[in-house]
Amino acid sequence: MSDMYVGYGSNLDPRDWSKFCGDRDADPADLRPVTPVLLLDHRLTFNHRASRWKGGAANVTPSLGDVVPCMAFEVDHPRIWDVLDAKEGVGSGVYERFEALALLPEGTVQTVTSYRLTEGKLAREAEAGRGPHVPPSEDYIEAVTRGLVHHGLPSAHLGPASEDRSVSPLQHVFVYGTLLAGEERGHVLEACERRRATVTGLLVDLNRGYPGLVPGNSTVHGELVRLPDDARLARLDGIEGFHAHTSPDNLYRRGFVKVQCEDEFVWAWTYLWNGMNTGEPIASGDWRTR
Repeated sequence: MSDMYVGYGSNLDPRDWSKFCGDRDADPADLRPVTPVLLLDHRLTFNHRASRWKGGAANVTPSLGDVVPCMAFEVDHPRIWDVLDAKEGVGSGVYERFEALALLPEGTVQTVTSYRLTEGKLAREAEAGRGPHVPPSEDYIEAVTRGLVHHGLPSAHLGPASEDRSVSPLQHVFVYGTLLAGEERGHVLEACERRRATVTGLLVDLNRGYPGLVPGNSTVHGELVRLPDDARLARLDGIEGFHAHTSPDNLYRRGFVKVQCEDEFVWAWTYLWNGMNTGEPIASGDWRTR
């Protein structure tokens, strides 16, 4: 199993995690947050009843193309795995550890460990006449919301999932080059809502008539565009030469980034240059004023 644990439910809530560790004489700081990630090809579901929460509790269910926002943690003491197992009811056949692929912000993938309901638990829920959806309690939603806010994660998916609906946690894309309004491919997004925005990174001129975004500490200027549907994102994938998160042939990687737009921060998809030639930095960080 991977040593990188990702949490998506009440384990994100520092209050809940600290209390559970305190009852077992464990140090909650031994589960150390590292980076936001998106669990690939899964969706957030509520399909079993947790007596402790008096309602449904979170699970992740395979769903091609969907993602679940998570926080990735380093386990700094081996005993923390035992604490996590106890919290997830592994010994009682409630949850089990499993490995999956997670997307890092820069668009690379990593194998991680998380927890999902066992087939036996799902069968027992069905026998008891519960599911496939069990509405969560307000207390549980509050705990998960606290965790998402604490770790700065997207939360647009949580409310719909609690009502057995699936909504993408990322509903925007950050563009910075030829997809900007008035630029060569700006017409592709002409019917979409746009706002001026910035991200942290490095904008480079690839000497190909279009720029690239690479990791860095500068301010990059662009636009935050609201995506009307998945079809528009698929069209952008084609334009940017993005095939799949695990493909070795991507011209650009599709990652995700925290975008500053006026006085708020919004998580959005973006495309990061995947070529060997990193180009020349654009000092202004703005493709239009290069």
